[in-house]
Amino acid sequence: MAIPSTGNYAGGAFSFTRGSGTANVTQIIVTETGTVNANTNLSNLKLFYKTEATCSTSIPVDAVAFNSTGVGFNASEKATATGTMAVGTSQICLYAQLDVGSGATTNQTLEIEVSNPSTDVTASAGTVTPATAVAIAGSTILGSSAPAPTVTSVMGENPQTTAGGKSITINGTDFVATPTVTVDGTPATGVTWINAMQLTATAPTKAAGSYNVVATNPDLQASAPCVNCMTYVAPPAVTTVSPNTNLNPAGGEIITISGSGIKIGANGVKVDTTLATTSGTSIEATFTTPIHSAGSVTLRVYGASGTDTNGIYYDYSPFTYGLPVTGTLTSIVFDTGVTSPAYNSIIWKGDLPAGKVSFRIAASTVTTGPWTDGDFIGRDATSGSCGSAFWYEPSGPSVPVSLGCFANFNNKRYFKYKVKLCSSSDCSTVGTQTPTITDVIVNWSP
Repeated sequence: MAIPSTGNYAGGAFSFTRGSGTANVTQIIVTETGTVNANTNLSNLKLFYKTEATCSTSIPVDAVAFNSTGVGFNASEKATATGTMAVGTSQICLYAQLDVGSGATTNQTLEIEVSNPSTDVTASAGTVTPATAVAIAGSTILGSSAPAPTVTSVMGENPQTTAGGKSITINGTDFVATPTVTVDGTPATGVTWINAMQLTATAPTKAAGSYNVVATNPDLQASAPCVNCMTYVAPPAVTTVSPNTNLNPAGGEIITISGSGIKIGANGVKVDTTLATTSGTSIEATFTTPIHSAGSVTLRVYGASGTDTNGIYYDYSPFTYGLPVTGTLTSIVFDTGVTSPAYNSIIWKGDLPAGKVSFRIAASTVTTGPWTDGDFIGRDATSGSCGSAFWYEPSGPSVPVSLGCFANFNNKRYFKYKVKLCSSSDCSTVGTQTPTITDVIVNWSP
């Protein structure tokens, strides 16, 4: 008898006769005495009867239902069927039909009996004999008519990290609902039946290596092992990353990673969301930093075959970008209101915790300029030379610097300024603080 299955003929039949007259049987208690748990795994018991000189080997198609609604077995392995069956001097054959649930296991036995006819069979008149148990058809062996499953491959996150916990897809044949999956004997969790050819599950934790995968259906039929179908890879180990702080936001710095199991090649690391190529060896690799704004980010170092989803990576911190080396801002066009102004000095207000603030000035007789980069003039503090290669460099906030270079500015009604902020005093290395400017004042006289 298959597991699971419905509408099973239990085999054999009970027989009823009466020496004279007739009587109505209104209740029959059937007991299951085999090894299967009838309370949890047998259900929908129905009894059918027919007047026959010799009982049939299957339920006759014209047999009459004793109980039209199937009944279950209680904790005592007993099922009580109620109905009406007239018994006279001719033999009545009574047949049992029931369902087997998926919780039953292969090679369990099913044995149906009326344990004590004198008390388990209720008749309208007379006494039912014998008083000893009457079994029906001996033992029925439970098994499965379905084929055993097969596992042909494991996809999804395969390979994956030794920590497990990632999704895998098991491909094969003849899967049925509520199966189990093991990786080298260790149960996978969250096994989900998709269809007869596919399951999904969450892989267990395993040491690095390749392992056999087995799927088992609820009838306990197991697949042959899918040999070495599941592979685990240890994440890389990272011991040092240098440099790892105050990195240039413009990128382009060479970073050295020391450790083991480091992926070499395309997508070897990821800085925040940007992938980068590694070179070198699996114990000492280098990469070039991408452009990134200031702040702390995660450096993800991948192992061989590592991806974001299979977990074969190591997240390293701290990995910090500093402020930009420089930043510039060009003002709007200002109108002095006079045709022949004399420009005297420039002063700025704000805060200078580190770095430097520099200016250039451009002036024109018309609002349209020109205002090209070459028109913005600064002065070399040492030589006093004027030109677009130099900057005015006040020593700090609220300290004016004389413009000089009067031939470039005077008698020109309109002006603009360009300000450069440096996060370091040499304006060439990355700093950690930036000047803050709240006001810029250009002094001129009519």
